[in-house]
Amino acid sequence: LADRHYRLNEEEQGFAQLESAFRNAPLDSLITQNYFRQLLMVSGDKAVLKEIASLKEKFPKEPQVVLTEAWWLFELKRYAEVEKVLAKAMDSFPQSERMSAYLLLSDVYSQQKKPDAARTVLEGYLRDSRQSASFC
Repeated sequence: LADRHYRLNEEEQGFAQLESAFRNAPLDSLITQNYFRQLLMVSGDKAVLKEIASLKEKFPKEPQVVLTEAWWLFELKRYAEVEKVLAKAMDSFPQSERMSAYLLLSDVYSQQKKPDAARTVLEGYLRDSRQSASFC
């Protein structure tokens, strides 16, 4: 519905739909990413960081919140902070969130023109994915 409003140049209604979706499903990464991108345009970076702080407060042990924070830091090109956030929490992630963290780290290293580091991360991803597949 938000997309429809945006296509019809009804930005306020589109943003309201995204905000409502985010309030109803704050851990849905697709909704959160779209909402944060629009929130940035409407209210600026501080508003997004405030929302992330609120998520961290509401869901302190939720891996998706850590991934959301890391993704946003990546969007801001704050790569060292992405590494720090993920390194601190990644070992405690369930398998699916760990895979997402590996891919995000690989993107961090690729953006920094560090192909060896990106390759190492992807090798870890493959190693973990093979181990999880063997348990199925």
